[in-house]
Amino acid sequence: YARARAAYSLGKVRPTTKEIVIALGRATKDEESDVRRSAASALGEIEPALDEAIPLLLALAKDEEKWVRETAAASLGKFEGSPEARLGVLLDQLTESTSFSYSTQSEALKKSAEEFYPLLLAIVRDEGAEEVRRAVALMSLLELMEKSEFDTDERTQELGELAVSLLPEAQPATLRGAAAHVLRSYNPGAEEHPEQLPAYLAGLKDAENIEVRRRCAYALSYDEKNEAIPFLVEALNEPNEILRDAVIDALVNFGAASTDAVAVLLKLAKGPTAVKRTDASDAIGQIGT
Repeated sequence: YARARAAYSLGKVRPTTKEIVIALGRATKDEESDVRRSAASALGEIEPALDEAIPLLLALAKDEEKWVRETAAASLGKFEGSPEARLGVLLDQLTESTSFSYSTQSEALKKSAEEFYPLLLAIVRDEGAEEVRRAVALMSLLELMEKSEFDTDERTQELGELAVSLLPEAQPATLRGAAAHVLRSYNPGAEEHPEQLPAYLAGLKDAENIEVRRRCAYALSYDEKNEAIPFLVEALNEPNEILRDAVIDALVNFGAASTDAVAVLLKLAKGPTAVKRTDASDAIGQIGT
């Protein structure tokens, strides 16, 4: 109790110094969850806001205790530090993630939509930026559009035009796959752009981000001409389970047309884990052979 109270009190000290943030950083690693929660709360109260607090809050957002995660998310939403620094840390987390999971990160993006929107656009358009970072920034723009008050006709057109400009073969595969995903997600009823299918195939095969590849696999399950099936069958041999599961789901969607996948699935059914055997066997049954 004493350590938790001390951490909370540090958040009320004015002005906040880097030494205080360092002390709170130690509290974020305390073995007691109430201390970590108090540190999360205190970091949301510091003045002036110091950028050093942002990675501490994002780390707490992954805490094993739900109440710690929720407090960290609330504090991050109140944070008024540099938008460039906040966005940079969010993109670092999303870029490094093996599963692009929008939860705390999504809420943090949306709460600072007005600040982040032009910064994300600049990253996507920066041809000197890393391929994966540009792709993650593009998908983050899609997240911002989920805020109804932020989704204007002007921004809709801007995002659509940006995504279309990133579909051509000359663009990096990761970016092409992300762009194709953005177009489908934001305009689900619209007719597909002629370069969307090639972009999905490139994204599935060569993207440098698992989440982009997973989303491409999902989108390819709607290929009415069945052109994607050979590429999906090849992707069954991927070692990443998240991607492989998405590929299996996509092939199941093709039904009997994807019988070429059965031999690979039979091989997977002899894998070392029960989960792999079950998934592969179920898929074979749904394909109908």
